[in-house]
Formats: sequence, C-alpha cells, structure tokens
Amino acid sequence: MELERDVENYLIHQVKQMNGLTYKWVSPGIRGVPDRIVILAGKLFFVELKRANGSLRKNQQYQIRKLREQGQLVFTVYSKADVDQVLNKIFNE
Repeated sequence: MELERDVENYLIHQVKQMNGLTYKWVSPGIRGVPDRIVILAGKLFFVELKRANGSLRKNQQYQIRKLREQGQLVFTVYSKADVDQVLNKIFNE
C-alpha cells in the first residue's frame, strides 16, 4: 500500500519533471484546504492527497466544494496512478 507521503513526493517529482510548480497549502485558521496548489501547463489546480483507503473529512469536502464553486479544479488522489491520471488530464487539455 502506498503511503500518503510517498504519493505526495511522487506528485512533487512528476510536476517538477514537467516544469511545473507545487506549493504546500497551509491556511492558518481555515481547516480542510487541499494539501497542494499545483501550477502546470498554464493551469492552476488543487490536490488533496489521501491514503489508499482514506476518505475526505467534512471540512475537506466543504473546502473542495467552495473552491469548485469558484470555478477551480480540485482533485483527490489516492495513489501514484491517480497522480499520473490527473497530470495527463491537465497537461493534455
């Protein structure tokens, strides 16, 4: 089973290989924001990382919904394969 930190490190590495940027998102006073802000191929999107059998907490669901209401892309990834799917989608759009 892939650990969340391994998937996060994989995301960081893959985005860097594609000349993109990943930033850890820490928002004091606001719980549940996605883990990473990614800028790649002229697009900005958010990534929430979870372990393979993990689930979103209510505050994470709320923050993701609020971001999507603002027209932002937000992805939840559970594995390295999920990372690859997200990056392929973003890079090839």
